[in-house]
Amino acid sequence: MTTSITEINKAIQIIKECQAKLETINSDLINTVGISDFCEHMDDIIADLESELSDYESEPITTKNNNTNLIMTQQETTKSKFTSSGNKGFTMGFANGLVISVQWGSMNYCERKSLNADPRAEMRQETVQSSTAEIAIWDVDGTWFNFGYDEVKGWCTADEVANWITVVSTVKDLTQLRNDAIMAGMIETVQTPSNND
Repeated sequence: MTTSITEINKAIQIIKECQAKLETINSDLINTVGISDFCEHMDDIIADLESELSDYESEPITTKNNNTNLIMTQQETTKSKFTSSGNKGFTMGFANGLVISVQWGSMNYCERKSLNADPRAEMRQETVQSSTAEIAIWDVDGTWFNFGYDEVKGWCTADEVANWITVVSTVKDLTQLRNDAIMAGMIETVQTPSNND
């Protein structure tokens, strides 16, 4: 197992080096062939890979979770984390295995959305601000939460994002999240069309 982890860490480092090299190329060809989109998403992929590896590298420990008075294993504790993404957002992983992504880049459904913007420009800015953000939620199996109309929810205010973070961090799974969100009026139930329609 240790050899495999070492090899995967080496591969991640090579990917980071390739990405850095691609990002230094200043050419119109970059946008034409989609390299800028590729580089934008590689940060998230690398963070996910590193996160998954951390689950295997740590020895089991126990820690007291003050909110639920449960004893959590090291694996559960490593699910609880923050990850930044491209100077335009972050993800938060919780001990319950759910992850919420909050993004406010030019390619996200938010105040800053612009199909003409260079997504790499955000990485060159000291700070990137927006009055709204896009959120997405998924579980450890990679199943995305459906807000009833899409797997992302755009143009969320900071207060809405805070409410979603609170609910996502306290439910046990996506099914309970759906039920609690409907009960709280955060989403509406969506009727699926019947065969008679």
